[in-house]
Amino acid sequence: MGLAEQEGEAVEIEGVGLIDISIAPFVEKLNREGFTTLASCSGLMHDHTIWTKREDGYLSFLYEEKNSQLIKLISEQLDLEYSEGECYLKPAFTLRFRGNSDEAVREKWRIFEETLFGKRDA
Repeated sequence: MGLAEQEGEAVEIEGVGLIDISIAPFVEKLNREGFTTLASCSGLMHDHTIWTKREDGYLSFLYEEKNSQLIKLISEQLDLEYSEGECYLKPAFTLRFRGNSDEAVREKWRIFEETLFGKRDA
């Protein structure tokens, strides 16, 4: 996990790396709030115009007990696949964001962010 080349429209986040443009603000917020991310992919065809078929979105975190327990609980509530393993040879846990369309995948990202951090101010 985490060794693929960047295949889409991305922005550089200092201290994090190249992140798909659609999820970059969220990934930056996660890292700022103490959730160390190791790898990610939005899973959005819009961000990856070279894709010929839909791929899963994912978010891999450095394994830290407290964060892992919280995100595992949220993943169960939202029916997101949660797995533990390695990413860049570091202990990690990963969430998968799946859907039949960009809109469905984008909605899963939105609900996860809202559940983790609360509703955004209007």
